[in-house]
Amino acid sequence: MIPHRKFFRLLPVLAIVLAGCAGSAGDPFESVNRKMFAVHLTLDRYALKPTARGYALLPEPPRRAVRNVLANLGAPAIFANDVLQAEWRRAGITARRFAVNTTLGLGGLMDVARRFDLPRHGEDFGQTLATYGIGTGPYLFIPVLGPTTPRAFIGLNVDAFASPLNLLYPPDAARARIIGGTLGGLDARTEALDLLDEIEATSVDFYATLRNLYRQRRDSEIANGATDIDDLPDLPDLDEYE
Repeated sequence: MIPHRKFFRLLPVLAIVLAGCAGSAGDPFESVNRKMFAVHLTLDRYALKPTARGYALLPEPPRRAVRNVLANLGAPAIFANDVLQAEWRRAGITARRFAVNTTLGLGGLMDVARRFDLPRHGEDFGQTLATYGIGTGPYLFIPVLGPTTPRAFIGLNVDAFASPLNLLYPPDAARARIIGGTLGGLDARTEALDLLDEIEATSVDFYATLRNLYRQRRDSEIANGATDIDDLPDLPDLDEYE
């Protein structure tokens, strides 16, 4: 995650990139992206995947608790984007979920809200920008972070401002965001261990397959699930973690 001050200095540059590629959903930087993808695969093979396999040895209850806490910390950002998109019913669900899980769920350790028929949904500022007609920009692949676009990358950093972790003393907040992001990414990689192995083994072009899956999933998320993605694998969403 980019530190807030640096992000604001980069924002005009990113805005120019978005404006210049407003209608682009292509991969004009494919040669560079493929090199970054190769770097990522090396890091994944020797560091990320072994760590995820070790994490998978932990019992499911504590891993679920970590997942619930991180999801609860992301609720304020989801609520803000629900409001910005005038999705009032979804905003109400998100607000009630956060209140129930923060209190009855002991700070989000338990997803009690599901028992009250308050299902979780994802929403981020990148999706909000899409609803306002801002183009996605070119496809990018960043080692460890994974597939993204300028619009999604800006959204990820803007959403960080809505995290309750910002209420902490700044150095503590920064450390908490790093820890939360690391745990979230580790949990997502653990959930996708077998799935990504299967996709890699069956794909003629692993890079192109993941690129297409990412685009289709983002389109579905922007449409609030209205896009038919029944045939897509259930890839974990890294953006839901701060």
